[in-house]
Amino acid sequence: MLNRLVPRQSGAPFAVPPVAFICALFGAPLVIAFFGFWIFLIPVFALYFGGPLYLVCAGPACYWYLKRRVPKTLEITLLAIVVNTIVTLVLLCLNALMASFFRLDDLLVLYGGFGSVMSAIWGATFCKLYVWFKADTDKTR
Repeated sequence: MLNRLVPRQSGAPFAVPPVAFICALFGAPLVIAFFGFWIFLIPVFALYFGGPLYLVCAGPACYWYLKRRVPKTLEITLLAIVVNTIVTLVLLCLNALMASFFRLDDLLVLYGGFGSVMSAIWGATFCKLYVWFKADTDKTR
């Protein structure tokens, strides 16, 4: 299914420099939290609530995307929103099956509402940082 949504470009698979990928993956939420802390500390709290899920779920998704396509900000932003939607649905199912850690409306607001906005911002920042670090890596070779 995902192979139809994100077809390979000619010349794929592409090399993904590990240093550029890891720096962009960890750097995107930190940059947004640093520059956006004045907005009621929402990006800082987003690091706490969404950071681990971002690393576990969006990291492999972005790596899979970068092996198949040339990075484009809009595509990675949409990929981040799709991953966040899937994670939110999984959390809703887990919340329904287990003893409720969150109330349903809290879960939807935190991960569905703020999570969608923050994942889009983190995805766009990830793309920009990755392209920047990759260009810097290519210069040093």
